[in-house]
Amino acid sequence: MLRLLFFLPVIFFLFSCEEVYTEGDELFYQISEVDNTRCMEEILDGIWEEGEDNLYRLYDMYESDVPYCGIKNVISIVINRSEQIMAGCYILSNETEVSSAIYEYFMFNRDLTLSEIRELSMNPNYEGFERLFYSTFSDREMERQLKSNREELHELLTNNQSDTLAIQRMKKHVTDSERKLSAQKLIEERLRVYATPAHIRFSYSSEGEKWKTVKRKIELAYYQMRNYECMRYFGETYLHLYERSQRKGKDLDKQKLESLKTMHPAIIIDNDWSKRNK
Repeated sequence: MLRLLFFLPVIFFLFSCEEVYTEGDELFYQISEVDNTRCMEEILDGIWEEGEDNLYRLYDMYESDVPYCGIKNVISIVINRSEQIMAGCYILSNETEVSSAIYEYFMFNRDLTLSEIRELSMNPNYEGFERLFYSTFSDREMERQLKSNREELHELLTNNQSDTLAIQRMKKHVTDSERKLSAQKLIEERLRVYATPAHIRFSYSSEGEKWKTVKRKIELAYYQMRNYECMRYFGETYLHLYERSQRKGKDLDKQKLESLKTMHPAIIIDNDWSKRNK
């Protein structure tokens, strides 16, 4: 099912789904090709900005004074010195395979049940063992996490006011917990989120032009993952939801967009080799 839905976003770039979300929406209309292109470019540009803004989630892995001992769920996308594109240890034949490689890494274990996750995450012979696993949470579990984060933030504000960086990070964690709880209630089932801050490390040299195409493919992969969830839970494409949110400004549509970002947060390490000696 995942592999079938992977190709749906390509179709919806140019064609709108006339039977989606029309009931009760008297202003629904078929999106023009110009609006399709504009909205898609805005979405993809926004994903890269998110990827940089979300780097604080990786603090425990890469910046903390306390050694990190957990699993680092990261997929490396590299344009090597020979201009070959690599996803992990594998050389890709062209730029178009970047999105599918990322999508498969993040989504391979997406639909496992809780019992399957517990069993297969401990089985090195399972074909998805080296890919990302998910954690699932109920509303009560989300509420406990939110309460814990708020208490930790209160403690920081009370006892350690000089550590502004720690306070800023904890405020973001509180916001993350609030968004997860909101997303869980919106989809009305256990929320599936990455087991760790899964991310992409993009290594390249900006002295050429190839990196721009690969960058777009990375952004597109996040769009495709969010589109999968949007079709699954809300019955329409991410593109149409985004466009209607702009056009009508409904709070519910904005909440849906936030929930999709919560399910698949973009976290991207931009490793431009050409800037090292500048």
